Amino acid sequence: MKSHDRPIGLEAAHLESLSEKYRRMLWLRGAHGRGMEPAPRHILRELSSAFPGALSELDSMESEELEARARALETARETGAPEPWMVEVFAFHRALQAALALKRDPSIPLSELRDRFGTFIDAPFVAALTAKGARRMLPVVLDSVARWTRQDVTEVAPRILPRRRQRPRS
Repeated sequence: MKSHDRPIGLEAAHLESLSEKYRRMLWLRGAHGRGMEPAPRHILRELSSAFPGALSELDSMESEELEARARALETARETGAPEPWMVEVFAFHRALQAALALKRDPSIPLSELRDRFGTFIDAPFVAALTAKGARRMLPVVLDSVARWTRQDVTEVAPRILPRRRQRPRS
């Protein structure tokens, strides 16, 4: 069975975890907006460890989109019907975790990567990250998520990491 034949399963616990991520991001955004000190580094490290790429989401998404995603995840958890972007974001975070693990130890067996991060992790993903002169991590992850979800990367990437938020001018 090829990896793209293995569906990316999203369980209620995964949906709850993603929902919690967006709620935490909203709290960080709100705290900063209320003039509180920037978040302590350990809180940001915890968020980025559990959800690699989340800080980029926090920087790029408007608060309204963060709120909408948190609500949609709650609905999906209640109904058991996740939206496609939820599967893509889940796969993105898991793939980035796997990529970071491979960066630390390129000899991790594929079976261990699948056990730890998801059965959709496949040999082409590992090969793209570990080959001599390998491409940068993020494009490999985004290309892989698109392949695993049978989508085009030009459609998947903006749903995972939208670039919408206007940065305040200094």
